[in-house]
Amino acid sequence: MLLNAIISVSNKANLLPLGKFLLNNNVKIYSSGGTYKSLMELNKEKYNLNNVVEISSLTQSPEMFSGRVKTLHPKVHGGILAKNTPEHVEELQKYNIPRFDLVIVNLYPFHQTVQNPNATEDDIIDNIDVGGHAMIRAAAKNYQSVLTITDPDDYDYLKQNFNNITLNTRKQFAAKAFNHITQYDMAINNYFNPNLITRQYTKEQNLKYGLNPQQKFAGLYRNINQAALPFKTLNGNPGYINFLDAIYSYSLVWELRKILNMTAATSFKHTSPAGVGLATTPLSQTLEKVYFTQNMDLTAPALAYIRARNSDPLCSFGDFVAINTTVDVCTAKLLAKHISDGIIAFDYEPEALEILKNKKKGSYVVLKATSNWDDYLNDPEIRELHGVTLVQEKNSKLTTLDHFNDPETPFSSKVDLVLANTTAKYTQSNTIVAAKDGQVIAVGAGQQSRIDCMKLVKRKIMNWYLKQHPLCLKHMDTLQDITHQEKINAIISFIETHLVQESEFFQSLKGVSVASDAFFPFTDNIEVAHEFGCQYIVQPGGSIADKEIIEACNKFGIKMFMTGGDMRMFLH
Repeated sequence: MLLNAIISVSNKANLLPLGKFLLNNNVKIYSSGGTYKSLMELNKEKYNLNNVVEISSLTQSPEMFSGRVKTLHPKVHGGILAKNTPEHVEELQKYNIPRFDLVIVNLYPFHQTVQNPNATEDDIIDNIDVGGHAMIRAAAKNYQSVLTITDPDDYDYLKQNFNNITLNTRKQFAAKAFNHITQYDMAINNYFNPNLITRQYTKEQNLKYGLNPQQKFAGLYRNINQAALPFKTLNGNPGYINFLDAIYSYSLVWELRKILNMTAATSFKHTSPAGVGLATTPLSQTLEKVYFTQNMDLTAPALAYIRARNSDPLCSFGDFVAINTTVDVCTAKLLAKHISDGIIAFDYEPEALEILKNKKKGSYVVLKATSNWDDYLNDPEIRELHGVTLVQEKNSKLTTLDHFNDPETPFSSKVDLVLANTTAKYTQSNTIVAAKDGQVIAVGAGQQSRIDCMKLVKRKIMNWYLKQHPLCLKHMDTLQDITHQEKINAIISFIETHLVQESEFFQSLKGVSVASDAFFPFTDNIEVAHEFGCQYIVQPGGSIADKEIIEACNKFGIKMFMTGGDMRMFLH
């Protein structure tokens, strides 16, 4: 039985092998324009091209208006839209129209043309496909009788299943065809209507639930314009909050890699960092004891992770970890000791990955970030809440060492200021972040009052620093035969019970760098910062109280840097 196909493709990938296959399987091909000319090349391979027909021979009408009108004709669309019913078959015979079984069409490269900075208005308009669009729509509508293919990658499927195309397969290809023209129309619509945003998402996986168990409808979707998600799930079944933490946390450590070219790790809880660490100088002997890493040869990712985890180990209980480099065995063994929900990293050594896959009885979430993370940072941020849509460009401002162009400020403190302000960028506002020696040592996040953020930082720094008190170090030696987390809880209890009044020891803390995600409204913030050894502050400035803030900093010997009001670091 002779079958009929229309082939009209802008993307001519795999066209000739497809043409050979169809001719070998007794398919008559109708085509036009560049597709017809390409198929004529099969003549060089001694193919009989009697079954390759130019559409103008069918329509008895030439291509017109520079090729704008080729297929808009009843003999084309009648053959596509006719159903396999006696009535329609009779009409096809009456008007001498072939019934088309295959429609293989893809459209002019409108989207690529729009993105070309050298394209003219005429170039863009000429790439709005009319005839191809109409054929795809007609064929997909009549999927019960016509197979519609719009993707060259599907040619192999056609070859392998040529004699076994089911109705369900036709419907699936019709769905893909409708999506093909929908995306095409969206691109055109966005060009002509810049005040409209049209986006399309495809579900990658269902989630068990959203933020809370009662929010049953939840899923992970991918923007249809992205080839893939920015990460792959290597182990576990991530939930809604896991994905939020993964996106924010990896963006933070990825940014630190770009700015400082250093290995960085962060410990996230509920979309804010509990701690962030850099692989800078080795730990002091005191901190090795405080962090339970004595006699360990820490690699760079392990050192960054230990710093991140020990900023606030109470808050890091059940955290989500991000590391901007390859996770090695040393780091994986440390992760295995701690209560944690998951990790996202640049990559994993094979043995390290196996260690992590065995964590939490095999349910530990392990994500591998894409190497082109920046490609996913260009789209606007869009939130839809209760029928209202908010859109903003991504906060792409980077805090670099150039912001601290002061010869009197040590390089290590400049690194701490970059670390603190970048951390603030990925912390729920209001926020204050304190850093020292390549480690975020306290985060005061999500408070309505900035002074409350600063006081929270002071309390957390006190817990962090008093672990180094001689009495606390001695107390650690008594903690035996209990879990790691039980040791942490016992240490904090000891500090709050026995050392909270050790103001003299606490006042010996110096060299702390502080970042504020927005300006300081009152000098009380500076007074509290001075109480925990702050020597450097970075903030946007722009308050009517800036003069008083500067005077307060000068009074306490604090060096303050202002990034400017256009570099605020709010995150909500």
